[in-house]
Amino acid sequence: MNDHSAAQQLLKYVTRENQKSLFKGIDRSEIANKDDKSLAEWQAEYTPDSPQYILAEHEWQRRLTAQQVGAMKFAAWLSIAGVVIGALLGAFLTYYVSDIFRNKSDNINSNNQINCHNQQGRKLMFHPKLTTAADNTLPLRNS
Repeated sequence: MNDHSAAQQLLKYVTRENQKSLFKGIDRSEIANKDDKSLAEWQAEYTPDSPQYILAEHEWQRRLTAQQVGAMKFAAWLSIAGVVIGALLGAFLTYYVSDIFRNKSDNINSNNQINCHNQQGRKLMFHPKLTTAADNTLPLRNS
């Protein structure tokens, strides 16, 4: 048993030293230039505790982060476009739609009085807040 564990430790040591020497020859840009398939094949050659495997994991994380940043940039530009379109639509609706309603309904002046015309063409004003029957019997003011 003792010889078996010593042999395993020696094998681990030799494997680690071999991985270290191989690791020194690896260039980070070389890994970054690999496509996904070749990076996966390269990573599969090593054990999960090896420096090469860990370096490949970091490369996967870098690629994922780059994808997410690209998606977030697209979402930011889309949001900015939505804000601009919303502001323009709001200005359009405020200007044109309110103008349409202003022309179709009776004009309301700054005192919140509705302007109407009687049969003789004289301008009459009354306050719209007068809603009870007693209030409606009040005479209208002539302007």
